[in-house]
Amino acid sequence: METLKQHQQMKSVFDEYATIYDATFTHSLNGKYQRNKFYELLKIFLLKEANKSSSTHQFSVLEINCGTGEDAQWLGKKGYTVMATDVSRGMIEKAITKNKDLSNVTCKVCAFEELKTDFKNQQFDLLLSNFGGINCVSPETFSKLISDFHSLLKPDGKLILVIMPPIYIWDWVYFLLKGKLNSAKRRLSKAEITIGNNIQSTYYYSQKDLSKLCNGYFEIKKSAALGQLIPAPYLEKKLSWLFPFLQKAEKVFANILPHDWSDHTYYELHRKS
Repeated sequence: METLKQHQQMKSVFDEYATIYDATFTHSLNGKYQRNKFYELLKIFLLKEANKSSSTHQFSVLEINCGTGEDAQWLGKKGYTVMATDVSRGMIEKAITKNKDLSNVTCKVCAFEELKTDFKNQQFDLLLSNFGGINCVSPETFSKLISDFHSLLKPDGKLILVIMPPIYIWDWVYFLLKGKLNSAKRRLSKAEITIGNNIQSTYYYSQKDLSKLCNGYFEIKKSAALGQLIPAPYLEKKLSWLFPFLQKAEKVFANILPHDWSDHTYYELHRKS
């Protein structure tokens, strides 16, 4: 697992990021587009699960790296019971404020490695990690967490991960035009991402990587690209006029380009017994 120093570093990074996260991602054109597409996929998933369950079953969600609580709020307003967790107290404070009127949403400071202990007597219907939170852990830690996720889910439980893959077209287009080959290739290996005054180690995972890391605990049942052709937030001011065209183009290319050639990739995984 991650060292104590790495754990403290992650807390510092995301405590600082909490003050600007909604402005720089949630409310950006890129962030809105990807989150809306994510919600379209999540609606389909939840409808399937509802059709399998009795009307009296209260569907439960454990959200990790919940950030400022945007997804917890969306789920909570639809009546789901949500335990939203994040390593950052700053993020959780934002999430608590955002969800203060929802009695079915609980927000708690909890690091990845604390999940199995903090919720040792609980099992959930769904474990959710959105928008690259899991990219903050090394392959070794990821492999261990997969085992923990398995124990936190009910026998028919599901795992939804939204992960940053190794190839994002706009990184290559933008940085190669600027003559920065190393920056264009940054997702192909471990990267050190600067957030404010802090640096976060970041790892990028393809579908092949994810299948290997699942190690028999989960089976990937569905994947979908989020943001294949949509420019990154750092390009929004220059390319906002292109967004309507690129959104239409992305629908055309959705099943032509690999799903893990995108800013983020959505995965539905089923727990194996």
